[in-house]
Amino acid sequence: MVSGQLALVAAITPVAPGTGIATGIVQFVNTSNNTMVASAGLSSGNATANVSTSVIGLPIVAVYGGDANFKGSTSATLLAVVNAATYLSTIFAPDEVASLFNVTGLSGNTSGSLPLTTSLGGVTVTVTDSDGVARQAQLYGVFGSAGQINFVIPSATGSGPATVTITLPSSATVATVIQVAVAAPGIFTANMNGQGAYEGQVVYASPDGFQIIASSAVMNPATNQYVPNPIRLSTPGQQAYLVLYGTGMRNAEMRHLQVPVPG
Repeated sequence: MVSGQLALVAAITPVAPGTGIATGIVQFVNTSNNTMVASAGLSSGNATANVSTSVIGLPIVAVYGGDANFKGSTSATLLAVVNAATYLSTIFAPDEVASLFNVTGLSGNTSGSLPLTTSLGGVTVTVTDSDGVARQAQLYGVFGSAGQINFVIPSATGSGPATVTITLPSSATVATVIQVAVAAPGIFTANMNGQGAYEGQVVYASPDGFQIIASSAVMNPATNQYVPNPIRLSTPGQQAYLVLYGTGMRNAEMRHLQVPVPG
C-alpha cells in the first residue's frame, strides 16, 4: 500500500448452491453524493482499489454490475466510525470515545458498565495502528437495534491509518479504517446529535466564594429542542467558568482562557 492510501476490497461470491468465479468490474461509490471514488477489475472473485485516506468515514458501497453468469449486487455500506460527541468522522485520537454504525449481526442491546471490558454482547473491537500493533478496545455499549457499537480508541494507538476490526457474536469479522492523530476534540451537545447548544454548565463565582451553577442549555417547548442559555457577563467582580464535556482531547495541549467581566 502506498503511503497516504488505503485499500478498498470487495469479494464477489456465489450464493449456494451456485458455483463459479465472477468477472467484470466493481465500482466503489460514495452514497452521500452518488459519486464513484474508485473502480477495479475482479481477479479470482476479488477487486482491490487503492484510494486516498480522504475517503475514511464516507458511506461507501461496492457495486457489481454482473457478468454472463453472475447477477449484479450492491454491498452493505462500509462501517461508519464517528466521534461519539460530535458525530463527525474525520480524525480520531487515543482515549477518544467513538461510535460504529451500520453494524449488522449484533445480538440484542447491551450497555457497558464500569469497569469497562473488551467484550460485550459477544462483540470485541480490535484497533490495529500504523505500526501494525493490535489492541483490544474497551466497549461502552452494543446495540443491535441501532447497529451501533460504542468503544474507546486504545490509549497507546499510534498516529496514522488504523484498522478497526469487529468480531461479531457469530465469530464473523468486519473491518473499516480510521485516521488517528494526537488529538481530535469533540464536545457533547445537549440534543445528543453533535449539533446546537453544548452540554455542560456555567459556574458564576463571586469574590466572596459564592457560586451559582446554571445549565448551558434550556428546552424550547415549541421545537422540543435544547437551545443555548445566554451567559451573563454583566455582574462586576463575578467570574464565569464554562464546564464542557468532550472526548478526543486528553492528549491535546490545554490552555487556560480567562475573559474579563466589565466592571
